[in-house]
Amino acid sequence: MLPLKTGAFSAAIGAGLPVLPVVFQHYHFLEKGKQFEPATIRFRVLEPLTTEGLDKTDASSLAQKTQALMLEALKDISSRDDVHKKKED
Repeated sequence: MLPLKTGAFSAAIGAGLPVLPVVFQHYHFLEKGKQFEPATIRFRVLEPLTTEGLDKTDASSLAQKTQALMLEALKDISSRDDVHKKKED
């Protein structure tokens, strides 16, 4: 996962809105031709992260916190995917 850019976080802070992280599983179902094949897509909607009390100088730290939470969720989704694959084999 590449580092998150801070623009969306600055905008959320400026608007006083929470950040709502959504994590999708790896796109292993994409073929080399970038075409979708029938598949189940797993995703997780994380708890909203408040921007209350933050200013735009906090955008970078909020992005880092969000990324850490998203990576943890991605690992969980991926490990669950591995379990399902083993059961199917």
